[in-house]
Amino acid sequence: MVKMQDFKRLFAAALGHKGEKSAEAPLSGLDEAAITALIAAFGGRDNIVGFDACLTRLRVRVNALQPVDSEALQRLGAIGVIIIGDEVQAIFGKRSDNLRRELGQWFELHEPEQH
Repeated sequence: MVKMQDFKRLFAAALGHKGEKSAEAPLSGLDEAAITALIAAFGGRDNIVGFDACLTRLRVRVNALQPVDSEALQRLGAIGVIIIGDEVQAIFGKRSDNLRRELGQWFELHEPEQH
């Protein structure tokens, strides 16, 4: 059972309101280091098959679940991580769609060279 106090804190975080600060700075803006940390938390570039977002969740399909670091995702601002099949859903609240766009831009700029 979830205490009302905890629910309010999690709900506020899901909506993007200020709350408790984590040890790592939550993701915001087009910070290269933060996006790189997010990709590493999902197991690295080669582990990411695809990604999308809904209103509150960043949904990432991965090759393998073992390299995914749920704790790192939470340190980066996710209030929860759900795994369904080969998809990892990190709950970033209203920032999820922005993170999807930032990941898309990062992957466009860092396409592997084809020989």
